[in-house]
Amino acid sequence: MYSILLLASLASLAAAQNKASTTILMPWIGGDIPNGSPLTDISASIISANPTATTVSLKCAAPTVDCGLFPAEVYVFGPSTYNINMGDPSPEADFTGTMDCVIAKSAVCKESASGTEANFPGSSTETYDADDVATVGLVVTAGLEKLDFKVEASTTVDGKSSATSTAVGGSAGSMSSAQLPASTSVSVTGSAATPAATGAAVVNTVGGGLLSIAAGLLGGLLL
Repeated sequence: MYSILLLASLASLAAAQNKASTTILMPWIGGDIPNGSPLTDISASIISANPTATTVSLKCAAPTVDCGLFPAEVYVFGPSTYNINMGDPSPEADFTGTMDCVIAKSAVCKESASGTEANFPGSSTETYDADDVATVGLVVTAGLEKLDFKVEASTTVDGKSSATSTAVGGSAGSMSSAQLPASTSVSVTGSAATPAATGAAVVNTVGGGLLSIAAGLLGGLLL
């Protein structure tokens, strides 16, 4: 079953390259977002993607939507790391926050807050159990060309299918399913996020952060 889901997910990403947007599944650390839930009010633009890390800029899905994002919010993560940089650089509300995690069976995160809007400036280290690492869906509307790769499928002698993803033009590299731990597995689909396909290993992964969730993760450091 895992191989079938992996092949289907990789094929759907390849098919989605000609679309204006696509929905991906990604890990989410902490917060009260149920596993498999889509982040419907947020869209993402992929800045860069490679086998070790993907960088994404986040924004509200529409100008009229109050999605709770900071004016500047960038998300970076890879097979075992997870990083959020958020802030409000305006003179009226200066704030900078970071969350830098190493993911194994649990997530160990270094969190910091600074600026005039920080309630408790400083840094701390938090540990999140595996149950606190969810998978959520995020719509990518820009930078899709950075996810370009071709899918190569094969059948082993025992009849089991396998697949690897290879970058087109060197944008994404290659990665097998064995390279992603279960807590950071992701998949990409051409439509709504499918929780059942969470086990698919795809190098092009992105993530995002809501202000309300980020504030909670930073331990109330934001006013």
